[in-house]
Amino acid sequence: MLLKVICRDEVLEALRYLGFKIALVKTESEALKEFLEELGKESIIVIEEELFDKIKDKLRIYLAEVKYPPYIVIIPNSKKPTTHRLKDLYELMSKAVGVKLKWSK
Repeated sequence: MLLKVICRDEVLEALRYLGFKIALVKTESEALKEFLEELGKESIIVIEEELFDKIKDKLRIYLAEVKYPPYIVIIPNSKKPTTHRLKDLYELMSKAVGVKLKWSK
């Protein structure tokens, strides 16, 4: 199984010692290219939240055509440790259930 990190933050480069392949990118198009290289392979892809947010619409098109998509782990970068992933999960669950769920913060 391939383990890959797609990031802009050099801090995540330390994951190389755990067996991850590191792809340091500068632009969203580079991030998308690195991600698409792993489609169809058995892989786990760790990607920074900021990059994922910028390429997720394009990724949905490609991921819809893949029988076995990679497992995607979205993490915040070290410069912006806050995340809005809980809000995204809440919206997806509300859509799946068909009603707006109650969410107490």
